[in-house]
Amino acid sequence: MLLLSTVLPVVTVVAVLVELADSGDVGAAVGEGVTTVLTLGAQMVAWLTLFFALADRFRGRDGAPARTRAWAVTDLPEPRKKEKGGVMVALGAAWYALLISLTVWQHVAKPYGSDGHGGGKSVEVLDPALWSGWIWPVLLGLAGMLAVSAARISLQRWTVRLAVLNAAARAVFALPLAWVLHRRMFFNPEFLKTAGTEALTRQVYSGLAVIVLLLAASAVWTGFRSARR
Repeated sequence: MLLLSTVLPVVTVVAVLVELADSGDVGAAVGEGVTTVLTLGAQMVAWLTLFFALADRFRGRDGAPARTRAWAVTDLPEPRKKEKGGVMVALGAAWYALLISLTVWQHVAKPYGSDGHGGGKSVEVLDPALWSGWIWPVLLGLAGMLAVSAARISLQRWTVRLAVLNAAARAVFALPLAWVLHRRMFFNPEFLKTAGTEALTRQVYSGLAVIVLLLAASAVWTGFRSARR
């Protein structure tokens, strides 16, 4: 329910804003929103059900006492310690929300002038072609990480389910982003040309892709480690 009440509305609003910016047709934007709710909502329910079923299947019942002897109070699991660093978690959530907002804003507002001084033809910073496919899983992953951060703030701790959701969100975000960086499809060629940075090398892009994957893997490992404490 947490993801359906947080991630789904965010992605739906983004889809409506993008459709409205592209076509200027309110009816088409509303239709896009309805389609997003129905399709994404159904997929989220299906995939989350699968994730939770697999998690419960392989981890078993945490803290279930063995029935080889009489039950005692000492069989109760140790109470989970509350997570420290709540401020950092809140800052992380704010960062994910800012990234989502900036990504949509630069697409709608086209803030960079092609003459390099804010005038002339306005262009996007990111490659407009991304909006035909690759940007959507990246945004969905960011929305998922935002939802996980919100849940951590509410629960004040990691759980196995949160760690699984965190792993899924990181994968949805990092894998497409790393691929886009590796293929040098991230920045708008017109923006790079007018900014004088079109000479970015393949090594730079590949290095950024590796960093994205390493950070995602580290965050996933941290989530599962914290959930098992």
